[in-house]
Amino acid sequence: MAEEIASLRLELAATRAQLELTEAVMTSGHGAPTTAVDEEGFEKCFFGTYDASALGTVGADGEARDRNVDSAYFDSYSHVAIHETMLRDEVRTGAHAAAITPGHFAGKVVLDVGCGTGILSMLAARAGAARVIGVDASPAIIDTARVAVAANGLAGAVRLVSGRIEDLSRADLELAEGEAVGIVLSEWMGYCLLFESMLPSVLGARDRFMRSGGTMWPSQVRLFIEAWSDRTPDAYDLGTFPSPGGRFSGEVGSAGGGGSSGGGGVGSGARRGSAWWQAVQGKPGAGRLAWWRRVHGLDMSCFAPLVLGSASFEAVAPACVVSSRGRLWEVDLNACDGTTAGLGITDAPFEMTVQGGPAMLDGFVVAFDVAFRHPGEGGTPVDVLLSTGADGPATHWKQTLFLLDPHQAPRSPLLVGTVVCGKFSMRRSAANPRCYDAAISWAVGDLSGSQTYNIST
Repeated sequence: MAEEIASLRLELAATRAQLELTEAVMTSGHGAPTTAVDEEGFEKCFFGTYDASALGTVGADGEARDRNVDSAYFDSYSHVAIHETMLRDEVRTGAHAAAITPGHFAGKVVLDVGCGTGILSMLAARAGAARVIGVDASPAIIDTARVAVAANGLAGAVRLVSGRIEDLSRADLELAEGEAVGIVLSEWMGYCLLFESMLPSVLGARDRFMRSGGTMWPSQVRLFIEAWSDRTPDAYDLGTFPSPGGRFSGEVGSAGGGGSSGGGGVGSGARRGSAWWQAVQGKPGAGRLAWWRRVHGLDMSCFAPLVLGSASFEAVAPACVVSSRGRLWEVDLNACDGTTAGLGITDAPFEMTVQGGPAMLDGFVVAFDVAFRHPGEGGTPVDVLLSTGADGPATHWKQTLFLLDPHQAPRSPLLVGTVVCGKFSMRRSAANPRCYDAAISWAVGDLSGSQTYNIST
């Protein structure tokens, strides 16, 4: 019982820290939260198609960044609970520890952007780095990090500097004339990879301070998408899948028997209609949105459309991931354009194949991998991989879930081998550059749909 209480206290502390981060990221400095979409965008979300060019944009030079947002954002990282959550994520911290090796770091000058508690700076020094410069804009946490550096006997190798990396000069970092860093080290990844918009800062540090032939650590990133079902495959079978019949106003055809309308395994008449709430009520596994229909005996379904406009971050059950991976974005951080790479993704095409059994398409799951690429023996690259996919060990990043509007989603299970394709866009919000706006368009045979989402905590 004592262990359970201690665990609950830790979870509560982490939740409080996350709520503070949420307030920092969601507040533009004028006291008003960033909304998911405006009225016109809300209509498009349910009844029209999205225009990727309408998603939020911010100038590559960062002029639109709100300093008040940054101040609150960095202050939120002054609380130890959020750092404890990251440190206790053994998949995350263990991957960095495995990748920071003497063979790669010995004798190098290392710049750690967003050093936080200083854990990665200290690992680099322990691996033999000649000098490590850690930078963080959260004064309270970096002061304590300096104590940790000294306590571990690494004060001679690690120097921690307080400030935004964009505001610091070579003199601030104590880089001699003509000196450059060999490795830019940073754990910059956020939810859905880009959330919190730290990558532009890290790439800016690369372009200003890293020598030719140096490396980013991690060096490779991959963002991918998969189909998600609110039901596991054993929740129904095609032979007895109920036909909605007249409950779907203005529609014809049957959802049963796996019938096809030339849509690659989609039942005919495959759009859910206006009576969707009644049709899904009580069906196995359909409760994600239908749950709002009956909350302690009260009809709260008016809130369900609001859920559809925002991405959620959660540990997705592997059994509910019902397709192969579709690649969205793959970037070599050593070679990409530092002025644009972190700002977003525009119309990235994807394609995935349903696998594991017939499955409903109720949403999409997005996750990422990052790789630390060693040269390896004989010039063959060797990767240390950090994966956040639902099929791997859990991380604090979890996965990002985008629910489909039930008026658009196919109403029949997709058969094994059915191809789902589409495009994915994700851009920094014009209202708050720490948040992102996203848009997903998809097609299955002759069916298609599109939605816009807000990515924020």
